[in-house]
Amino acid sequence: MKTEKESKFDLKKFCEFPFPDVQKWKETAEESLKGKSFETLMTKTYEGIELKPLYVQKDVENLSHVNDLPGEGSFVRGADYLRNSAKAWDIAQEITGRSAKQFNKAIIEDLKRGQTMVNLVVDEATKRGYDADEAEEALVGLNGVPVASINDLRDALANIDLEEHRLFMQTGISTLPLYASLVAYAKDQNINIKDLVAFIGLDPIGTVVASGKSKLGIKRLYNTMAQLAKWSNQNSPNVKTIYIQAELYHNAGGSATEELAFALATGVEYINEMLDRGLEIDGIANQVYFSFAVGSNVFMEIAKLRAARMLWSKIVESFGGSKQAQKMYIHVRSSNWTKTVYDPYVNMLRTTTEAFAGAVGGANSMHVSPFDEAIRPDDTFSRRIARNTQIILQEESLLNQIVDPAGGSWYVESLTDAVASKAWELFQEVEKNGGMYESLKAGLIQQKVTATAKQKKNNIEYRKDRIVGTNMYPNLDEKPLQIREAIEGFKAPLIERIKAKKAAKREDVIKALEEVKVAVTNDGQLVPAFINAAAMGATIGEMIDQLAENCKGAELEKLTFQRGAEGFEQLRQASESYKEKNGQYPKIFFANLGSIPKHKARADFSAGFFAAGGFESVTTSGFASSEEAVKAALESGIDIVTICGTDEQYEEFVPAIAKELKNNNKDIYILVAGKPSPELESQYVEAGVDEFIHVKSNCYQTLARLQERKGVN
Repeated sequence: MKTEKESKFDLKKFCEFPFPDVQKWKETAEESLKGKSFETLMTKTYEGIELKPLYVQKDVENLSHVNDLPGEGSFVRGADYLRNSAKAWDIAQEITGRSAKQFNKAIIEDLKRGQTMVNLVVDEATKRGYDADEAEEALVGLNGVPVASINDLRDALANIDLEEHRLFMQTGISTLPLYASLVAYAKDQNINIKDLVAFIGLDPIGTVVASGKSKLGIKRLYNTMAQLAKWSNQNSPNVKTIYIQAELYHNAGGSATEELAFALATGVEYINEMLDRGLEIDGIANQVYFSFAVGSNVFMEIAKLRAARMLWSKIVESFGGSKQAQKMYIHVRSSNWTKTVYDPYVNMLRTTTEAFAGAVGGANSMHVSPFDEAIRPDDTFSRRIARNTQIILQEESLLNQIVDPAGGSWYVESLTDAVASKAWELFQEVEKNGGMYESLKAGLIQQKVTATAKQKKNNIEYRKDRIVGTNMYPNLDEKPLQIREAIEGFKAPLIERIKAKKAAKREDVIKALEEVKVAVTNDGQLVPAFINAAAMGATIGEMIDQLAENCKGAELEKLTFQRGAEGFEQLRQASESYKEKNGQYPKIFFANLGSIPKHKARADFSAGFFAAGGFESVTTSGFASSEEAVKAALESGIDIVTICGTDEQYEEFVPAIAKELKNNNKDIYILVAGKPSPELESQYVEAGVDEFIHVKSNCYQTLARLQERKGVN
């Protein structure tokens, strides 16, 4: 009988080729780098993680999580042993509309075509606790569906089988009245609320930092969260009511580790606040769910979601939570930061890679944004493309059949550990500063996110980070998507309807609201009082007003949500306005030198560089002499000239062309494509050259200066 040592499988014996040696590979790589250091192949990320060009088994040998199986250990590989191919992750597309009835019509159609979860986002007015007649008009219908009372919820959910389709609602500080409305609606429909599966959670910190202020103070929000979680645990155990919106930090420009760390810090604060109010850890953790953004850095996003499960498991375990309570529910949403107004169909490709990362990372539910989200309200076509992206990943790519497809990859496992470590360091820093809310009050969180966003923006300006169709490969001939008609017309009838409802005799509503007031004042049973008020027809704003009685409210420095492409988009929009006024884009004349092979590379580079700001390039086949180039440039009447050619040509042509152009027109602006030596640069500048453009130029600032010269912006 063979010993254990003798029976081990030795891969080296069965290789047709020599077993690879890491040091040999490194030496070979350095040879191909022609004298450059191997370290030039390392990549530094916004998370402060250094990525290597090659990962080997040694990189994961000391990682504690690599031997975990799906459904075991820290759940890094997922919460379940197997993936249910019939229902892998919920397709939870957000659907907006001018009214609850419009939403209902759209969601019923989409449920027939592959969507599996009802995702109802209420508008900003409702999220902030205002009825349409009391809110700023701009907030009514913004980013969601106006829901004023149980009647609107009834319209939104009509003819939808909530036993078949899970419900995901995004409700802001109005979570309690909308939860109460949902329970009252379920009773009307004879739905057993113990069987209802829904996600309608309160996120006090996320809500306040997203809007900057709240009618309800943080303590009042925590008291509300505690009563809601207690009641839900007892009466609707499959409805989660504690929500953590991590994507807020991503969409403000934060890194993956910042997004994760701040989500975990928020979760720990909620656990502590709920423990202080008498809940037990299992009851708290079972009510918690998270939502994350997924950006275009595919492996970083996969690692982030895997690290999130691992760290949350350890956090809940440290509070004494059971194995079941340690499981994390993750909803993901494709990134807002990565989307563009220009070349919008590229957004389909971006969301595909983002959805892939979400699926491979182990999301439980997912929203893929329509390709025109940054431009206009979605329509049937854009919703269909977004929805089908997920369906293809499930039905054709078969990701619905695999648990943790990236598991075992030395790169992904190492990156998961690195993301977890960096996020944990930042999480500990937040904890040392008093926790998430105190860190936000002190501005620590905002400063970190702003600094990362600034770094990202800077790299976009220098085109180190490429945005296809915007700062790279723009197409000035593209036809913009048509902006659909304004949607403001629906607001006036909505406001009048709510005013009329409030003016009517409503004795039952008044009595129910008095009971709510008593429950709030006496710290009584809030949820039953709210359910009764909702059933009587009280509006969301009326119920929130009772909850806000004798409450100071909360205020924080709000996060600034943005998209990476916005700077270049503003340049393009300015140039398009210039074209509308003048009949043409601002132009740049190209003084190309010699034959096409000599100037083509730099001319192509320059044309793309200028097009990113909406400048039209007037190109030429090439000039044999400086006299020809000067003559053509002056005859064009264009006051910005770019010289393109080889370094060797520049020494002969650039001084002559620059001097002659300036002699004829001192206001003409001359650029040279390329980065000459300091000595030559001085000579060219002395001759009249104003600027040099090359791969290390700040493209955005250069284009902004040129637009200013032309009076474009």
